[in-house]
Amino acid sequence: IPAGEFIYGDSQGEEDERPSRRLSLPAFQIDRTEVTVAAYGVCVAARACRAAAGPAKDGRLPVAGVSYLDAAAYCSFVGKR
Repeated sequence: IPAGEFIYGDSQGEEDERPSRRLSLPAFQIDRTEVTVAAYGVCVAARACRAAAGPAKDGRLPVAGVSYLDAAAYCSFVGKR
């Protein structure tokens, strides 16, 4: 994703969204799809990640119930951040 500016918040929205303001972000990379239950399961099996708190689903679906720290552990496991 290229660096650029965007409008953050909403002047007409909820109190915690106000006021709208212009922010700038540096370029970054992001995966095209969410992490699947199966992919996260590999990390759990390797004991590098804790089991997700969300219900076990079809391995092709996105994993749910993962904390920020669990997500960071998964990213480290697959060589990302």
